[in-house]
Amino acid sequence: MEINRTIFREYDIRGIYEKDLKGDVPYLLGRGFGSIIRRNSKKTVCVAGDNRTTTPEIKEKLISGLIKSGCDVIDTGIVPT
Repeated sequence: MEINRTIFREYDIRGIYEKDLKGDVPYLLGRGFGSIIRRNSKKTVCVAGDNRTTTPEIKEKLISGLIKSGCDVIDTGIVPT
């Protein structure tokens, strides 16, 4: 699966649901980021989302990828963006 490179910004990742963040993309992002975190001797990651209806599905896949890569995840729920 190819990931649209334009979703990577200076301080975050932003994309359109079902266009840029479709399928396994959030999971793969979690796996990749989790691998970087683990490689740097860290283990815990905080994940938050906004109140959009698409957030729960994206967050679930992202967290799954993080856990699969060996990270502990703290889900802080909904936060302002």
